[in-house]
Amino acid sequence: MWSEGETQKESVKESKENLALLEEQLQLKGKRFFGGNSIGYLDIAACGVTHWMSVLEELAGVSLMSDDEFPALRRWAKEYTTDEAIKQCLPDRDRLLAHYLANMDKYRLMFKAI
Repeated sequence: MWSEGETQKESVKESKENLALLEEQLQLKGKRFFGGNSIGYLDIAACGVTHWMSVLEELAGVSLMSDDEFPALRRWAKEYTTDEAIKQCLPDRDRLLAHYLANMDKYRLMFKAI
């Protein structure tokens, strides 16, 4: 997300390939969540796909997870983030966006240094 040009395009492609693996798992199991009908460890581990990704997509000006490409993953993300117990643990989206926006130059410099 912090890259630009061709590097960013390649990162988007790779990210979509990884998201396709998650999409496939949700479709195969036909469950609400990765572990079944209730939130489990894998759902918690994958939470970056839900809350943080939309912020990073907005900052980078890219779309990784459209409704057309990943319908099961989008459904899962909505159900996960609207769960009452989970909502209490997620940081405010506007504050996340403001934080990343204020520090975007630093993140890009760190990425370039890698």
